[in-house]
Amino acid sequence: MTEPKTYSRASLTLRNGLIAIIGFFILIFMTGILAGYLSEVIENKEIFGVDIVIIPVILFLLAGIVLSMIKLWRVQAVEPIAKSTKKARYWISVGLAFGVALGIFFAIIGGGGPDKLLSNQPVSPTLAIVGIAIWLTVVPFGTWAWWRSVDEHEATAYRDGAMVAAHAYLFIAPTWWLAARAGWVQTQDPMIILLIVSAIWSAFWLYRKYT
Repeated sequence: MTEPKTYSRASLTLRNGLIAIIGFFILIFMTGILAGYLSEVIENKEIFGVDIVIIPVILFLLAGIVLSMIKLWRVQAVEPIAKSTKKARYWISVGLAFGVALGIFFAIIGGGGPDKLLSNQPVSPTLAIVGIAIWLTVVPFGTWAWWRSVDEHEATAYRDGAMVAAHAYLFIAPTWWLAARAGWVQTQDPMIILLIVSAIWSAFWLYRKYT
């Protein structure tokens, strides 16, 4: 029987990081394509035969990307996977799928296209209520469920990532604010700051988790 392939900690960190980063951007790109396509279909109020083929194909590709990321992540284990790790990965998978679906929904409402995901254009009160309700109920529940499933090592790595991210925000936000007031850069965008801080948090969390 062939022995399962193993990886060093450094190699594991690099591979998982590349999977997460590349997979994230591919998902964003595909989500934008689907949102734009669905937006056009809804705007035209007519579904053609080609639409019945293209839409499922895009959904199939999205599902394939997510499943491929999960599979690649799992086969890289250097030791038996604990039940807590499997459960944590389950909640991450659920969160990823939910995030893609939510992104498609907001992009369609906003007019379709990847650029609409972070748009600051006005939205209807109904959409705002739905978004706020989801963000304050479903998202905290998912985070809490994931937190309860992780082991001590991952919890520590997550907290360390949070500390680094908080310090990053402490330095980035005031710097951008002053630079904008001096006319050097555009006015600070809170969602861009959130993405930067979240990326730093996730990167340091993964680094501490696999080193």
